Order: sequence, then structure tokens, then C-alpha cells
Amino acid sequence: MSAHTLHLALGSAQRDRLTTADFLWRPVGEPSSFHTTLSPRSEEIGPVPEASAELLRLAALVYLVDRTASRPRSWVRELELLVPVFDPDRWAPIADQVNGALALLTGDDWHVEFEARRSPARRRVQRLIEPAERVSLFSGGADSLCGLLVSLSDGVEPHLVSHWDWTIVGGTQNKLVDLVEGEFGVTLSRDATRLGRRTRQIWTHVNFPKERTSRSRSILFIALGLAAAALRDAELWIPENGFASLNLPLAPERRGALSTRTTHPQFIDELQSIVSAVGIGVTMVNPFESITKAQIFRRVADLYGDDVAARIISASHSCGRPGAHWEGFDPGAQCGVCFGCLVRRAAFIASGLDDGTFYIEEHLRGDAARRSAWIENRRQDAAAVEYRAQRPYTLADVLAASLPARIDPESALDLATRGASELDRLDIPT
Repeated sequence: MSAHTLHLALGSAQRDRLTTADFLWRPVGEPSSFHTTLSPRSEEIGPVPEASAELLRLAALVYLVDRTASRPRSWVRELELLVPVFDPDRWAPIADQVNGALALLTGDDWHVEFEARRSPARRRVQRLIEPAERVSLFSGGADSLCGLLVSLSDGVEPHLVSHWDWTIVGGTQNKLVDLVEGEFGVTLSRDATRLGRRTRQIWTHVNFPKERTSRSRSILFIALGLAAAALRDAELWIPENGFASLNLPLAPERRGALSTRTTHPQFIDELQSIVSAVGIGVTMVNPFESITKAQIFRRVADLYGDDVAARIISASHSCGRPGAHWEGFDPGAQCGVCFGCLVRRAAFIASGLDDGTFYIEEHLRGDAARRSAWIENRRQDAAAVEYRAQRPYTLADVLAASLPARIDPESALDLATRGASELDRLDIPT
């Protein structure tokens, strides 16, 4: 078992013994084991309730450990966490429930313990808490962008919450906010939090291992949203197309269509139960739970017109494998062949909207040799989509998806079939 601890303070002797299993979180401006714009009392977001700050500590440690602990060949890791909180008694009764929710999210065996630790004093941060009836997660992706656009059509200006750990992601989020504000004449309030692990541990300078299969970013993202929503007594929107949320496997060897169960109905329900149990009175809503990505695009187009919808949605970022700067492209350029890109491209086609996105795959079509070599290393998702196109989903696939009782299996099968049919309209790059 791999044991990890989140520290809020360390003596000088302890600093010299820091390993890659430890993470120190100090107030902004002091050295921590990760880059962050958030202090352990979360005062940069506002005077968040203690339970929300505790959830953020748990979520941050889960995310950091998930990015650090290497997976064995058997895939499943045994991970033990020690989380500093204000009140361990608030969490002890639901520790098993927390472990189960994390297992569903990442596919690992989690053992979380909560320990009372003194926290750094809350600093005075000059922050105006803008009132809002809705808080909405804003990742820079197409679905979260569409969630914002649908909210605006409802006459609701949501407070946006973003997380970034890579400069390109933060830049995309900022550009999209500027685009929407300029297009619709609104001024949007937003929390944009950076939290990402360093390459080396502070003081000991030991290199952190890097695990590439991270599935846990969603719990950190949602915890940030819950903190902002709790401050405003608002509901939390988590916009994600229903096909992706179901996360049905595309091929037998794949555990799911995507690398994360961010909005899987069972995970959302379990997390909702956990936050309610610790006194966080926020309701989480996925407004797109029952529709596909193309249906989301079409909904936005029906509200604002095809030209406006196509132009704004094309500015979003859906790629799960960006960072092709070593190929001579912009680091944030979208590859066009990962699952996120394939669903995006299919959605544009099925919705009848023009896709103005720059895809590396398309740009390489004038260089057959280079394109063939580049795609060969990125064909796993495309091959899985091709496999599913030849084998429609069945009720057995749905029943094996660990969906909560509130989800009708026949309706879920219909959603999966609609999502797969959109992908079937895409000419898979080969």
C-alpha cells in the first residue's frame, strides 16, 4: 500500500525528510509541494465553510496522489491518505463511503483517514463575493461553454469556477470568457484556481514520479465549485454531455469510453450524499445528463443561431492529448484523434454546425508520411470508436455500467445509441 499525507506545517527537521509521498500545503506566498493560487483555508475563494475547506483538502490530496502514484500492471493501486481537517468526527462516519466514491472515480482501492490538525490562520483577503443563484464549472471545454450559454439564455449569469494546472488551459479559459463577454455584453464573475504538482519536492528536491493516467481531476474541480456555491447558497451546474457521463466502454479491453468518470451518475449521486452528510448544502446538477454532445450544440444553435454557435463553440478546447509542441505545433493545438476530439468532431457534423477548430490530424493531410507516423501512435481511441460502430450497445452494456436506480436502463441505452450513432457519422482518421 502506498501511504500519503497532506501536511499543513512542518518543522525544519521534518523538511529535510520530505519524500514524494508527502505534500505540504502552505498559504499562498509560502513554499508548498505544488503550485497553487489557493491557501489551505481557501480564503482566496472567500470565507468558505469549514466542511467545504476540508473537502478541498481531501480533493487536492487525491488529485496530487493520483498524478504521482504509479500504476502496476494490474492497474489497481492501494492508496492510503491522511487528510488534515478541522473536525475528524464530521468525516469518520462516512469514511467508507468516501473510499467507495473514489474507487468508482479512479478504479483504485482507497483508504482515507481524517486527522485534526491546526491550520494556518485565515488571512485577510479583499474579495467581493458576487451573489449568484447558480455556480457553473467552466473548464474551457465545449460542454462547459455550452452550459454557460444556456444559462445566459435563461437570464441567469452564473458565477464560473475554473481549475487549471497548465498555462495553456488557463489561457483557453480566459480567452473564452473574453469572447462570451464581448459577444453578449456581460461581465462574468469567476474563480480561476491553479493547483498542480511541482516537478520536484521542495527542500529535498527529489523528483516526483509522474503517473499519466490521472482520473481524479474532476473531484478537485467539483470541490472548488461546491465551495463557491456554498458561499452563495447557489446550485452547482456540472455541464457534461450524457453520452460521456455514462462512460460505457467502446471496446472490451477498455474500462470506459473516457479516462474519467467526472459526471458518471453514480459518482455524482455518491458525492452528493457525501457533501450533504458533512453539511454542505449544495445541490449538484448536470443539465445535459440526458442528451448527447450534438444535441447540446444544436440547443445552443437554436438559441443563438448557427453562425454564432459554430464560431463560439469552435473556440473551446476538448482535446485529451494536447501538447504537440515537439511536433512543431502550438502546445494547445487539438490532436483530432483522441476520444474527446472524435466526439467533438462528430457533434459538429451531427448538429449541422461548421467546425472551425484547428486539428493537427487535418493539418497533416498534406504530408502523408508524417501524418501516418503521427496517427499510428494515437490510434487507440479511433480504433475503439471503429469497433463500437460495428457492434451497437446492448442493454447488458448498460446494466454493467453501475448506474444508480434512478436511471432507467432503457433510456440510458437510447442515450448510448444516440451518442454512438453520432460517432458513426465521423470519417475516422486512418
